[in-house]
Amino acid sequence: MTLFAGFDGGGTKTECVLVNEKGERLGRGFGGESNFLFGGRETARKSTEDALNNAFADAGMSPRRLACAYVSSAAIKTYCGQAHEAFFKEFIPCEKLVAEGDIYPIWFGACGDRPAIVQVSGTGAITYLFRKEDYIRVDGWGPALGDEGSGYWLGLEALRITLRIYDGRHAPDDEFSVRLLKNMNAEKAVDLIGLLRHSQDRSIIASAARPVCELAVNGNKTALELADMAAQKLETSIRAALSRDKWTDTLSLVLWGGLLRKGSPVAVCLEKRMAGERRIADVVYPKHSAAVVSAALALRACGLDKEARSLLTEGEV
Repeated sequence: MTLFAGFDGGGTKTECVLVNEKGERLGRGFGGESNFLFGGRETARKSTEDALNNAFADAGMSPRRLACAYVSSAAIKTYCGQAHEAFFKEFIPCEKLVAEGDIYPIWFGACGDRPAIVQVSGTGAITYLFRKEDYIRVDGWGPALGDEGSGYWLGLEALRITLRIYDGRHAPDDEFSVRLLKNMNAEKAVDLIGLLRHSQDRSIIASAARPVCELAVNGNKTALELADMAAQKLETSIRAALSRDKWTDTLSLVLWGGLLRKGSPVAVCLEKRMAGERRIADVVYPKHSAAVVSAALALRACGLDKEARSLLTEGEV
């Protein structure tokens, strides 16, 4: 059996999907964060190795050498993956390795090579307007300088509001503040300062976005306002990308990431905000994870186009 693997490495987790030469899915595994721009290369190495080993375990197989690995990573600039291939080949046993930014597989899996806008909002946030061999990028500058509308941004805003509620600088909302404090394992609002002062883990703050979305679904006013604020930030990025595009054709808008799952509060708000934009033909939610698409791209890199298409016609996300 010839084996291929696709990796999706982000700021919170790393996913690996293992397939054979027929395009049949064999196993799936997860590891920790592997965005080496924030977590460092050793963390990326361990998380990627864990994801691969867990995929082999899920397949009921002992680890062995791969024919090809396709690594998509949040740490890699689009179309600049070749510079990082040597690093990943140090610890991924394979005959061939292709590295690319993590947005390309999202676009390819949703639209092939048709022009489209890809809006991602997970731990971070970034907007791409893709055309074949060219793109426009907006934001994705990291939590200190950008990533507005991301899980980190939303989580941080939620914690700030929790403290404002405590101070009396925001309308009282016990439901909101109690739920946020519970998520952070804090008894009182002032405890947040000590919990976060020494934390370098972006995922801790980003985790506060989850209760915001849950509260928004249940109609909490503060959470609904925050969800729409996040959508407004993403709308601004999308419109900025459109304003820089020299073409006037209509495009699909691909929504991806933990905050932009179909039916999620931020996605619903963003769809409403973009409904009147004449250049948006439709809104697309990818059917497959970036790791599955990366596995298909690994097959494609070895000339197995039919098998790659077969993998991407499966219905499972």
